[in-house]
Amino acid sequence: MQIDRKRRPSSSGEINFILPTVQTYQLSNGLKIYFSEKNELPLIRINFLVNSGSRFDPENLKGLSNLLALCIDEGAAKYDALQLADEFEMLGAQFSISSDPDITVLSLQVLRENFIPALKLLGSVITEPHLNEDDFSREKRKVLTKLEQVKAEPDYIAEISFEYFLFGIDSPYAFPVLGIEPTVQNIQIEFVRKLYQKKFSPFNTSIVVVGNIESKSLQTELNAAFGNWNVNTTV
Repeated sequence: MQIDRKRRPSSSGEINFILPTVQTYQLSNGLKIYFSEKNELPLIRINFLVNSGSRFDPENLKGLSNLLALCIDEGAAKYDALQLADEFEMLGAQFSISSDPDITVLSLQVLRENFIPALKLLGSVITEPHLNEDDFSREKRKVLTKLEQVKAEPDYIAEISFEYFLFGIDSPYAFPVLGIEPTVQNIQIEFVRKLYQKKFSPFNTSIVVVGNIESKSLQTELNAAFGNWNVNTTV
């Protein structure tokens, strides 16, 4: 069937889109919560947003925020990295961490029935990460290997070159989130720990929650997981 592209397709009807209601509140320690109840499926999704991205990296430590994101789930509280991954897997939870130029995001999606234990695991990652030397060294080697590999990837080279020439050398957005080899080599575990202490605080983060849970119950569980989380260092 041939389509006459000179004629505009007829409308199929009016689309009525209603934005979901977003409730906003905060815990006693200042941690901001944004919540939208959605009960069609027995799922809950949490995005933990930290105001910490590569644009905040010092000039000689480009790649620092990315390395913190890679290290923060390499063991927390009583779990090492493998145990932590196994715990999330046994709960059927999808857990991921990513870092971009502006923020670091820890994401968790889980069935409603497993929400409380999964939230406790997420809380331990955020408030009690190990950040030990061995895990850091392993992740740093991975980043350096990746930087060597992407030298042969035209898409990556084109992307970082475009951003470099678009923003200019004086802009933090001109540098890749991964960093560059000389600056990644400069990064030591103490820099990662100091960045965590500075950026991972209730004053510098927000939680976005969407899913099948009542607001009062959510507040209770978030307060149990993060209500006592506080640091002396603010940003």
